Formats: sequence, structure tokens, C-alpha cells
Amino acid sequence: MAGACAAGRLVTLDDDGATVGTAVVARDGTWSSDVLLTHLGANGITARTTDAGGRAVASAPVTLTLTAVLSPPSGGIALPAQDSVHPLHGAALSAAGAAEAFVFTAHPGHDTVTGFGLSGAGADLLSFSRHSFAGFADVLRHTTLSGDGAVIHLSPRDSVTLVGVSRQDLRTHPGAVAFHP
Repeated sequence: MAGACAAGRLVTLDDDGATVGTAVVARDGTWSSDVLLTHLGANGITARTTDAGGRAVASAPVTLTLTAVLSPPSGGIALPAQDSVHPLHGAALSAAGAAEAFVFTAHPGHDTVTGFGLSGAGADLLSFSRHSFAGFADVLRHTTLSGDGAVIHLSPRDSVTLVGVSRQDLRTHPGAVAFHP
């Protein structure tokens, strides 16, 4: 799925209320996202974001019809996005208040993110390789709480610490996590 919106906003794609994709709008005002279709037949996809005043806005639904499943990945079929992935490797990162996307490869090292926003116009996004996790529930299973915040363990040598964010915060904001090829 792709669209246009104000730069820096988080776009959440829903199918009957379930989050099936997320994207952060690029500087040129465009966004694109994989969409995970979870059932055969019509899937009514709606794009949601917030306007400059922080009010929730949504698009009219777009119907995608899944007619067959051929060796699907766990949970459905992903339609590839056309956006680029900018990997990070072992860094101390800071969210600057505007919506930002943090994209992690299979072996990022031990990264720490401060100022990670979970809601509103400054909501940030974590994107992990599909090779790292089977889905959002798998991310939660690999998340522990340290003195600093939630620690997402990709492997014994790779983790992402979200300073000031709890595991429960992540659980209640599934749109904060996305997956890339």
C-alpha cells in the first residue's frame, strides 16, 4: 500500500480494526508499507494518522481481495513495499520529537533508543527484519524489562533497549513495531 501525507507522520494500516501495516511518511510526503492479509476474501484496509492538531484522521477503506494462499509466511501474505530500508548497527539513538523510524537488521549489536514516542504526532516506529521475529507476539516474547526500559532481544549478542518504555507500553501499542524483508 502507498499514499501521501504530511512528512514525518506515522501511518497505521488497519483491516477491520487489526493493525496490518505501518509506515512513516518520507520527507517528500509519500509513504508505503507491507500489508499482511490475514484471511481469504475481502480485506478492507484503512490508513489512519493524526492531523497537525493531533486529531485522528482515516482514509476511506480500500478493498484488497485475497483469493488464494500459496505457501504463505506465518499469518498471511505480505505485499512488498517500495520503500528503502536504512539499517542501523550498534548505536545510541535518540528520537527528536518528530515521528521517526528505527530500522534494525538481523544483527544490530546492542542499540539504545531514548525518547521513543508511542502515540500522537511524534509516534516513532521500530522496524525489524522478518528473519528476526515471526511477528508482534514474538517481539513481546523476546522483550524483558531492565532498569532503563524495555529490552528487545534479537539474539544473545543483539538487542534494542527503549529507555523509559515498558513491556506493557509496547503491548498496548502494536503499531509501534513493523517488519521489513
